[in-house]
Amino acid sequence: DIDGAIRDLVRRCLNRELASGELETLKTAHRDFIEFAEGPELAEDPGLAMIATARVVMNLNEFVTRD
Repeated sequence: DIDGAIRDLVRRCLNRELASGELETLKTAHRDFIEFAEGPELAEDPGLAMIATARVVMNLNEFVTRD
């Protein structure tokens, strides 16, 4: 269940629920990672696309703590 996985990812990384529109944006990114994969590994393993989606979330300023 990609919706649940993305919700769990955001909850764990950002300690909050998804805001309006964020689920669709992250689902689109996940689909794009699968669709436009350059190598066969990503296209054949949707788990790798989820890792790429997690990297999107972890690159948000909201995730990165700066002192």
